[in-house]
Formats: sequence, structure tokens, C-alpha cells
Amino acid sequence: KIASDTADIDGDNETNETIPFEQRGEDFARVVDGNVDIGAVEFQKISNDNTSPSNGKSIILNETFDNDSQFTLSSPFFSDGNSDYLGISDGNGGGNYGINTGNPPNNIKLYTGLNGNFLTGQDLDGEGSPNTVTLTWSGLDIAGLTNLEFSGDFAELFDESGDIDADDSIKVYYSIDGGQEQNLLWFSGENTNTVFRQDTDFDGVADGTALGNSAQTFTAAILGNGSTLGLKLEVSVNAGDEDFAVDNFQITGESTTSTPGITITQSDNTTEVAEGSETDTYTVVLD
Repeated sequence: KIASDTADIDGDNETNETIPFEQRGEDFARVVDGNVDIGAVEFQKISNDNTSPSNGKSIILNETFDNDSQFTLSSPFFSDGNSDYLGISDGNGGGNYGINTGNPPNNIKLYTGLNGNFLTGQDLDGEGSPNTVTLTWSGLDIAGLTNLEFSGDFAELFDESGDIDADDSIKVYYSIDGGQEQNLLWFSGENTNTVFRQDTDFDGVADGTALGNSAQTFTAAILGNGSTLGLKLEVSVNAGDEDFAVDNFQITGESTTSTPGITITQSDNTTEVAEGSETDTYTVVLD
């Protein structure tokens, strides 16, 4: 005995079917646009949506700082086991602070809004290292892409009265096809013992949003186009309690070429499929 509406045998076009999908399996619904027929294979519309998970944009760089494999360092990671360090924190007291490091630092700042690993540092010249460190990403493929955009998460823990001085900075630059470096995103100190603020006009004077304990996402447009892109992060903090944390650097772009789609049109412009001896015709157009 066949259950009522198993194949819409009673012809009532009831959409609350005992078997909700047709013979090809669960990915193929028996009910499409409110219509159901007796056919073993239900008519399905073909989507022409080329949108990617990144809202239709191509991801050129996705740096989550899970490790140091994507960038080049100007000086090695290090830690004195206390408050002088540069490395990748796992947020739980461990991480990567260089092959010659004895112990991870025990004075990692307690940021919020950073999930998993992140890049962090404090008092960069405390153990004889340079007080400025750079990370570079080279040869990023941007051929055929426009509307390039950078985004990243930035934080600096606020200790009472502040620690950041006017000569401290976090700077992001870019270059296209090996050309001159261009300013992309800067943070500067306001004065002695203050905080990092965005330097919106790149003049070394803090005048924008302040960084704090909770990571904030900042975006900036990358002007121009070409074949390859270079990105550089430059950080300078040179005293105790002067710290920074960054994560989730991403660069995206939009393709200048479109991917062809497919349009399928039935002869009578319906989704009904006739049974028996009748024939349905379709027109397939490559858009």
C-alpha cells in the first residue's frame, strides 16, 4: 500500500509530503516553489549565485597568526620569561617565542576579543633586540582584482595612566608591483604615558580612535591595482608595559571578470512537468 501523497497520487498538490525529497536524495526537494508532481525527479531551479563566503570578494591574504609561515620577520621572536617579548601567543600562557627561548613570558597582557593565536609584543628592545620590528608579506597575487581592502584586529592594554609615548607606533604599509611603499593604517602615541590612537593623516600625531584592552577591527582601502602586492607591519614599543597585539589580517579584492552563469527556461515558463506521452522542451543559455 502506498501512503497518501507519497507521490501526490491523489492529485491534490499537497505540499506536506510523507517523503519530502525525490529519488536523488535529501538535497533534492520534491516541493519546489510550492508545487509538487508525480515525477521521480522534481524540476529544480539552477542558481546563478557566484557569491563566495567572503561576500563575493577574493581573499588575497588571510593571516590568523596561527604560525609564522606566511611572513618574514626583521628580527627573531624572543622572550625573557617575563615582560620583554615578541611572538605568537596562544592566549593560554603558551605560544611561539622563538627557538632559543627558555620560557614563554609570564606577563602577557590580558586582551579580549582575540580568539586563538595572535601576534603580540612588549618592550621590544629590552633584551638587546631592535626597538622596531617589521613583518612583511610579499608576492601576494592581485592580478585581475580591484577595490582592494585591508582589515585587521588591533589592541593595546591600558594600564592606569597609560604607557604609550609619542615615539611609539604601529604602522601598516603596502606596495604594488614593487613600487614605493604607501601608508595604509597608522597608530601613534599622543604624548608621554598615554595610549595608541589612530593617526588618520599619517603625520605622527594621534588624532583618531584609541586602542584598548578589547581588540578592534580597522579597515583601509588599498589604492591602485597591478599584479603583486606587498604588505608590511612595523611596530615600535621600547619600554616596560608598552605592548601591542594584532590578529586576523585580511586583504580582499573584487574580480574584474565575471563567471558565466546558466539560465534554463521551460517552453511554457512553468515548473510543472507533464507526465505520460507529453514532451517538455527547455532552452539553455550560457550568460
